Amino acid sequence: MAEEKQMNCIFCDIVAGRAVSHKIYEDELSLCILDINPFSRGHCLAIPKRHVPWWHELTEEENASLFRVAKVVAEKMMRSLEPDFVCMYARGRRIPHTHIFLVPTYKGECWTGSSTPWSCSRSPRRSSWSYVKENPRKKRLRF
Repeated sequence: MAEEKQMNCIFCDIVAGRAVSHKIYEDELSLCILDINPFSRGHCLAIPKRHVPWWHELTEEENASLFRVAKVVAEKMMRSLEPDFVCMYARGRRIPHTHIFLVPTYKGECWTGSSTPWSCSRSPRRSSWSYVKENPRKKRLRF
């Protein structure tokens, strides 16, 4: 894995323990963290531990792990946060390390119809991560 690490990749730094994150779940090949700039409360990112720009470039085992971690966390979101659904999409452009957005989506949000989260103007929200740090015993964000 070390040979795959890229200079200045925040996700590689998180995987290596050099950057702070709030881990929600992990297995041997993937992990899920709270997004520091969430679209909604509970917005998470599932990432492979190996630096790979695009999800279709992962090995079959890594791909299975990444989507399994995403599914486990989405199921936990549904139970804990009670959204209408969890939107999922893969990214890798701005930060060239594959990551899957898991965004709990609630009725009345601007992108519950045909819009996409990146086309909505973000309202100033506290990050899910800061909410967890400020309210460590609150049940609603415990996955």
